[in-house]
Amino acid sequence: MRTMTIAHWSILMLFYVTMPLQAQDACQKKAMQAISKQNYDTALVILAECTHNNETFRLKGEAFYHIYKADSAVLYLEMVVASGKADDPVLIHYSEVLLWKKEFKKAGSLLDKVTNKTQHAYKNVFAMRLEMLGKFDEAIACYDSMIAKEKQPWATMNHKAEVLSWKKKFDESIALFTRVVDDPSAPRTLRMHAKIRRAEVTAWKGQSLAALSELDSVIAMDRKPASAPPEVRDRILDALQLKGQILEWTGKFSEARDAYKNMIIIAPDNKRAKLSLEKLLWVK
Repeated sequence: MRTMTIAHWSILMLFYVTMPLQAQDACQKKAMQAISKQNYDTALVILAECTHNNETFRLKGEAFYHIYKADSAVLYLEMVVASGKADDPVLIHYSEVLLWKKEFKKAGSLLDKVTNKTQHAYKNVFAMRLEMLGKFDEAIACYDSMIAKEKQPWATMNHKAEVLSWKKKFDESIALFTRVVDDPSAPRTLRMHAKIRRAEVTAWKGQSLAALSELDSVIAMDRKPASAPPEVRDRILDALQLKGQILEWTGKFSEARDAYKNMIIIAPDNKRAKLSLEKLLWVK
């Protein structure tokens, strides 16, 4: 994707008709309310009617960031950065999206521009960059410093547990995931995530039956996953995907196909499930 320069951004702005300031503010405020309620698709529909200025670009970039549409998020967040008016949240979100795209150098340059480097959001992306650069010990140290200060450290604990698993410290990883799973005050979706990742590490230890049982317990957490809240549905899809992979590892290809088919029943357009099924077309 081509990078949006300041010149491109300025030219683009000239082509839009500006609505009255009061209507513009009301449009953007409505979009902000949708974003605050995690209704990101709704926010994007609203923003299509807003004046195309720096604030609209920022809100679009944030909405695309939250629904993991990296290229679209980059397009709009880059315009905000090019305007010279990017605040810390924009720089941090943009850096994270660039990490998704494996653009480590540019992500690092943007992180360097963040003013408040003590905030949790910055540290989280900074640690993510360390992970992706293979600097696992430094990432763990960063997560430890965050956990020590956080009142609700479950997400950070999940991140640290994943890094521990990559270092093949399986027992430590499982123990940390278990702390999240067993904490009733942790959000449901974080506990589901921890159970799925704990199952994965359990499978890596060669305990496939225990891992599959763990995943089945996640899948059973909602009887109607297709109509479940998106964050719950996505975790169930994650559990089915991993279940299919483990069944493949153990040579149970027919059962693996069933897992992927169940994913498509829940989400007919799921690309991961379709690719996994295609891969098994010629396997008996």
